Amino acid sequence: MRGEIADVMRDIFNSPTLEIAQAMKRKAIDNYQKRAPEFAKWLEENVDEGLTVYQYPREHWKKIRTSNGMERVNREIKKRTKVAVLFPNKESALRILRARMLAAAQEEAERIAAAERKNQVRTVDRSERIRTYNFPENRLSDHRVNYKANNLDAVMNGDLEAVIQSLIDADRTAKLTAGNS
Repeated sequence: MRGEIADVMRDIFNSPTLEIAQAMKRKAIDNYQKRAPEFAKWLEENVDEGLTVYQYPREHWKKIRTSNGMERVNREIKKRTKVAVLFPNKESALRILRARMLAAAQEEAERIAAAERKNQVRTVDRSERIRTYNFPENRLSDHRVNYKANNLDAVMNGDLEAVIQSLIDADRTAKLTAGNS
């Protein structure tokens, strides 16, 4: 009877249309009502859910009806958990699992931080630049106040008086100009 039931189920799900599949289901329920009442009840309660495949285009039916995707996932899980059998106890297997989960979480956090850093750095137009440090020519240029000096090595070593004084002078000039107008 098991093979016969399998053939009936196969025929229902291989029907060309939803109407034919439902007619075959009703016929099977009537046929098995007395011989296999549990199967008939199960068919009545559960097969309609499987027939939702008919709502999609025919070329998708096989992909939707098969469980190959889930079987592959289960095989991967089984393959990865076989290694855990080698551990002496459950705690050591859980320790490995926690370490892998922590590593995955850290990688994700690192990826998010890298994306955030990338968003903070931008390329600017030459006209938007504040300062240029030209190491080969030992030159420092402050584009806001039109300051140029050929003592970049001294500035990098902490000699900032000339740079700061040029900023103070430019600020004072801007305030005087604003006060006169």
